[in-house]
Amino acid sequence: MQRITVAFTALALWAGCPGITAAAPAPAQQVPPVVWEDCPQDALTGLPKDVDPALMRCATYAVPLDHAHPEGDTVPLALMKRSASDPGKRIGSILTNFGGPGAAGWGAPVVAEFFLSPAVLERFDMVAFDPRGVGRSMPLRCYTSQQQFDAVDAKLMRDPVTPQQLTDEADALRTQGELCRDNAGPLLSHMSTAVVARDLDLLRQAVGDEKLTYFGVSYGTFLGDTYANMFPDRVRAIVNTGNADPALRSSDGTRYEHDRALNYEEVLGAVLQRCKDAGSSACPFGDGDPRGKFDAIRDYLRSHADSAVTTADGLSVTLNSFVNDLYASLPDAGSYGALAKRWQSLYDALPAVGGAGPARPRTADTPFTGNNANPAVNCSDMPYPRDVERLPDLASQWEQEAPTFGRPQVFNGLNQCSTWPYTPGEGDDVFRGPWDRYTGAAPILLVNALHDPATPYSYAQAAVRELGPAARLLAVDAFGHGSVSPAESACVTGHITTYLLSTTPPDDGTTCTDLRQPFTP
Repeated sequence: MQRITVAFTALALWAGCPGITAAAPAPAQQVPPVVWEDCPQDALTGLPKDVDPALMRCATYAVPLDHAHPEGDTVPLALMKRSASDPGKRIGSILTNFGGPGAAGWGAPVVAEFFLSPAVLERFDMVAFDPRGVGRSMPLRCYTSQQQFDAVDAKLMRDPVTPQQLTDEADALRTQGELCRDNAGPLLSHMSTAVVARDLDLLRQAVGDEKLTYFGVSYGTFLGDTYANMFPDRVRAIVNTGNADPALRSSDGTRYEHDRALNYEEVLGAVLQRCKDAGSSACPFGDGDPRGKFDAIRDYLRSHADSAVTTADGLSVTLNSFVNDLYASLPDAGSYGALAKRWQSLYDALPAVGGAGPARPRTADTPFTGNNANPAVNCSDMPYPRDVERLPDLASQWEQEAPTFGRPQVFNGLNQCSTWPYTPGEGDDVFRGPWDRYTGAAPILLVNALHDPATPYSYAQAAVRELGPAARLLAVDAFGHGSVSPAESACVTGHITTYLLSTTPPDDGTTCTDLRQPFTP
């Protein structure tokens, strides 16, 4: 496991409410402590043999569905804790969020070594939780069965091209909106990041910490920034890795996704150039002109969007599956060798056209076990377009600037709120800044790879400007998205460890180099 990865997302299209601001935080109050219990045994699969299972504890903690009415219904949050290995030196707890939004985080303490150094784990409890609407924490679900989801999902594509695909896309979005309206329940309007920040503040108190120590990845960085500015006097230390641009994310969803499309394109180009420089001995796609070969694959699949190419090993590849593979693989630099091998196999198969492959069979009434928390959070936080009919024109415009990712970023990011049944109104619990309220003694530590496809390095630079003097940026000369593990970079791990233990950040302008560069031994 190299990095945590997450799945991703004219300029006057959005219908937002830029004036919405979360209410001022209520004064800290006494809350019930977490009651820890034994974890289910199957949840500890993968725990390193040298870690005492007795350190692992689990709990369910109730938070208000609506923080404005704490006496009302509650949401049960699932928590897992890995206790500090040296309780005599314990500093406190590190609460975590590993992105999405919609990504489960509950089981992360089992593999804590992938995120935090032994020195940190010695002195802190690592506490992870599934945010509301996710995983084991009352998952928000629009679908009543897997079959219902499959019927809609079959029409939702990363890169719809043909008239029929575009029609299917619009129909599926409308159906999804109707199902979410009918099935998601009251949680639908209580999923904003501001609401999750209030949950996080209750958890901080419930685990016994006077101030928050936090580790956030990807979307989790936006949660960290939101918490710091809603509760500026309740922060001890925050590490954010793979950063969002908080001001842009909360004010202009169209530009946010447009900038991500351009960044994905830039990172792809850098990967292809590294492949060319490495040659075929290190990169399976390195012979000839990797850029030209890649463009030939993409253009062929897009011009045959209702067909598939079958490779020599029997893999059936459509435009949709090709783009899905890019989004899944580019955030993980450790997968680039296998990705390049798949590209070469696909290039060798052009222009053989086969079938799209059989659909996965399902029995009747299979329960839907996923969640729809991602759009529930994004459509609360981000001003996104609400006109599904204009998306194809915008996709064509973006394709001119980002030939590979322009269209997918419209249909995989910008489209998600076009038919969503909830739009926040005045008085709803949504935070849109200002972003410079936190002035604590310990600067927020932002860590970002220079070649991060999902969260551009420019986002981290913008976040430092917006957060003001109480922020420090640690650049990493690396590819990939999210957290850098201790096994990858002693430099990054050393700075994070020092910061978490002593709240001392690295000097301004510090850059670490990841030793595991693409296509190198």
